[in-house]
Amino acid sequence: MSLLPTISIGYSFAHSDLGDVNSFSDYSRDSQSLTLSASWNIFGVMDDLEEVIRSRRNLKIQKLDYVKSKKDYGLQLLNLQNDLATLKRSFELYEDKLELATENLNMAQEHFRLGMISLLDLERSKIDFQNTQLARIQNKYRLMKKQEEINLLLSAKILNKW
Repeated sequence: MSLLPTISIGYSFAHSDLGDVNSFSDYSRDSQSLTLSASWNIFGVMDDLEEVIRSRRNLKIQKLDYVKSKKDYGLQLLNLQNDLATLKRSFELYEDKLELATENLNMAQEHFRLGMISLLDLERSKIDFQNTQLARIQNKYRLMKKQEEINLLLSAKILNKW
C-alpha cells in the first residue's frame, strides 16, 4: 500500500560505426543514454486510497470502542465498590448482632440456671444465636465474593497469586 510512484532509472550504451571513418564531421562511433521514469498505477492508487480511508475509519471505530469500554469498566468498578461498601457496613451490623445474640444466649442460660425460663426458651435463644452466626458467615462470604469480583475486574492479585 504505497501512494508513491514507481521510479525507474535506465542507462544504455551503444557502439556502432556509422559514416566514413575519414570524415570527422559526420562520424559517430558510440552513444549513451540515461532515462528516468516515474509511473503511477491509477487504479492501484485508487485501491490504496480506499484502503487508507477504510483503515482510518476502522481506527476511529476502535478508538470509540476503547473509550466506551473504558467508561463501562469505570462504571462497573464504581458499582462494585459501592456494593462492597454496603456489604462491609452490613458485615459490621452482623458483628454487632452476633454480640447481642451472644449476650442474649448468656442471659438465657443464666435465667434457665436460676429457673426463670423454660428449656424451650433457652433452645430458642440458642437457635437465634446459631442463625445469627450463619447470617454473619453468609454475609462474610458475599463480602469476599464481591472483593474477588473487584480484583478480577482490576486484574489484581488474590492471595498474592494471579
